[in-house]
Amino acid sequence: MTREQKLQYHLEIVLSESLPYGTRINARQMKILVGMATDEQIEAAYQRALVHSPLLLDDERRPV
Repeated sequence: MTREQKLQYHLEIVLSESLPYGTRINARQMKILVGMATDEQIEAAYQRALVHSPLLLDDERRPV
C-alpha cells in the first residue's frame, strides 16, 4: 500500500465516524466525502494512523 492509500483508509474511518449513527453510504458516496474532506479531518486521519496501527513506516511519518 502507498502512503496515500493508508491515509485514505483512516480518512474513510474518520469520515464514517462523523456521520449520524446508522447512516449507510456506498463507495461512490464515500469517494465524494473523501474529496470534500476538510484539513481538520485529514489531520485527524493522519493522527489516527499514527495511533491505531503501525501502517506508516518511519519514512512515511511526515506531516500531511
